[in-house]
Amino acid sequence: MVRPLIHRRLPFLASLLLMLAGSMPAFAQWVVYDMRMISDQEVSVNFAHYSGAYLVAPLGGGAASLILTTEEGGRFYAVAQDAARFFVAGDTTKRRAVFSALAAVGTSQTMYLASGALNNTYSYVNLNEKNIAIVATELTGHLMTADDEQRALLPSLDGSKGVVGEASFKGFFRKDLSDRLNADSPTMDQAVESITGLLEKYGYESELSPRPATTGAEAAQPAPFAQPQGSDSDTTAEGSLFPPGLREEMEQSLRQQPTTK
Repeated sequence: MVRPLIHRRLPFLASLLLMLAGSMPAFAQWVVYDMRMISDQEVSVNFAHYSGAYLVAPLGGGAASLILTTEEGGRFYAVAQDAARFFVAGDTTKRRAVFSALAAVGTSQTMYLASGALNNTYSYVNLNEKNIAIVATELTGHLMTADDEQRALLPSLDGSKGVVGEASFKGFFRKDLSDRLNADSPTMDQAVESITGLLEKYGYESELSPRPATTGAEAAQPAPFAQPQGSDSDTTAEGSLFPPGLREEMEQSLRQQPTTK
């Protein structure tokens, strides 16, 4: 039995998996952005979306991966590996980090687009040498999707047919998760596996190949974001997926953003 919420999301995921975003080095330095999505209910019809995603991208740009998450009807994740692009757009006056994904399969079309000012530094070690890169603290953007569902012979049981959806999303740079991947995950496969492993620790299961979810005392609870001794950083390499307050603040700011029609 396919749950309606999952059915509405799968066309975009499937199309992402079909679109190879390009080649990349076998070994790379990583940046991770933690994104939350809020749909525009006024303009959306028959639209169910993932509540969040982790963007895993090469620090120098290139093919990026999305690990999408939802907490509706259970805790689930879905992986769209190498299905997005991450790059820097710039001219003589400004430079911005950009994340984009464009997907089309059958009658369904979906677009992700977000960008952020390069306004922070990120220190990392490569080949035993310390390096500093300029990164965007936040990425903000929109998701837009449409599907006329002409392949559907009949409307669904409730009479609905066709999909249109818009959502705002915001992603913040996760130094702690980036540090974790750069220490342990030289390839994209390993980087994605590291994030999904953390999700499973918190009771999430794969949406495409579900397994019994971790429940009760076995499921980890969001841990406090403890600051390492002797560090002036506001994050830690422990890799807690849910720093207290950050996601709630992000969702609140998204809901307060003015909309233009």
